[in-house]
Amino acid sequence: MRVFRIYNDGRSPNDAIGAKISGGRWNPKGWMALYASTHLSLACLEKMVHVERGTMPLKLRYAWTEIPAKFESLDPTRQYVRRSLGETAEIGKQWLANSNELAIRVPSVLIPGEDNILLNPVHPDYAALQWDSLPFEWESRLLELIMNYY
Repeated sequence: MRVFRIYNDGRSPNDAIGAKISGGRWNPKGWMALYASTHLSLACLEKMVHVERGTMPLKLRYAWTEIPAKFESLDPTRQYVRRSLGETAEIGKQWLANSNELAIRVPSVLIPGEDNILLNPVHPDYAALQWDSLPFEWESRLLELIMNYY
């Protein structure tokens, strides 16, 4: 399965330090995880909603890699996704701590029915992932929408 992510130019596509520093929906601060999406468009939306006011990154790249398609979901019935960040982060933490899996599906809050993929950076196969990457440029109308919102 191909997964995508958008990240700041100058960083590595498999750099999971941001999620470790800030935490995320499926990982608490201090726990490394890499978030990817099943579609480039979803990766774009995820990047947009995590932009802080006045910090719109303009030099971005997008990357993709192939991962084995056989993996489960942390929230197969999509019941947990609307719970507090603390609850979902604890669920993700348990998966990261106890799992032998490279990746797991987590439901997107932004687009019902679509998924993000949580990758485990301490899994032995993580370092072997081959990422392809290209520059990502915001389309002018989308950039204008983002800049006017913020």
